[in-house]
Amino acid sequence: MPVFAQDGTVARSSLWWLHEGNRALRAGDWKIVAAGKGSPWELYDLSADRSETRNLAASQPERVHTLAATWTRQFEEYAALAAEISR
Repeated sequence: MPVFAQDGTVARSSLWWLHEGNRALRAGDWKIVAAGKGSPWELYDLSADRSETRNLAASQPERVHTLAATWTRQFEEYAALAAEISR
């Protein structure tokens, strides 16, 4: 709350989202995205490709794996929290 009361930034290690089956995670300059639940992850280096035109997933599968694991872990945490709140 204090960050909203003044002009400041929110420190975070990543930014996660899921909307209508589309999913993504941004960590630093790296971003993975997938259009739909069954779609494969795409990987972008936003420091060199802000418009996300060069998918690097094939050339950096380990980075995709690491970021996807982070996305899944956060999804599980948020799902557990939502289930707890809805009780």
